[in-house]
Amino acid sequence: MSRESASERAISANHKQVAQIFLRPTVWLNRAIISIAEMCLRPITRLFGSNIATPSGQVDKILVFDPGGLGDMMLLLPFLQNLRACFPGSRVTLLGNISAGDYLLECGMIDESIEFRVPWRHASRWKRLNPFSLCWLRFLGNVFRLRKQRFDLAFAAGWGGDFRGNLVIWLAGAERRVGYAYGRGGFLLTDIAQPDLAHPHVADRNLHLLDRMGLPLLSHGETLTISPEDERQAAE
Repeated sequence: MSRESASERAISANHKQVAQIFLRPTVWLNRAIISIAEMCLRPITRLFGSNIATPSGQVDKILVFDPGGLGDMMLLLPFLQNLRACFPGSRVTLLGNISAGDYLLECGMIDESIEFRVPWRHASRWKRLNPFSLCWLRFLGNVFRLRKQRFDLAFAAGWGGDFRGNLVIWLAGAERRVGYAYGRGGFLLTDIAQPDLAHPHVADRNLHLLDRMGLPLLSHGETLTISPEDERQAAE
């Protein structure tokens, strides 16, 4: 019995150690700036009503924010497959790296890919820390234009899972917003997912966003589909 207990404790400690690696968003490096941003944003969000999710109705338009590259899109694939299964008639828009979204368009996992350059990935450190730089002004202009699409549902997915992703889907004006709050910014969401320390991998974290909404997981990810033309080119 004591051996089993020691083994269970070791596994639990290992899970927590792994979770600290995967669930440590880079936003903590700038936690002072994030704290100031939260203090400024909280009064503004109150003007727009409560962040409590209303009962889900018709979901016509879905926004998925993930600014990662092609490899990140592969980790997002199981999430998108389940999202398609749960909302087969909805239009799914991916906000992020447009070149990475091309493959997902070909597979039919998304209906639209919008290129979205975020300051924390595509700007120098000085510009990232300067709220009055042109990169931030362009960022705000681009994200506010998304409000015209009136998204019913939005997810902050990918490696970030922090304040920045939550801010994007809030600024985009989505009615229901699902994400994590371990990297701050929970007040920007309507549905806050709790991290599963036993499954900290980013693909599992993405899937857990659907679980937070009470949606069933119908697929754990299929093999990648390659067209005959791609196979021919590869052979050549």
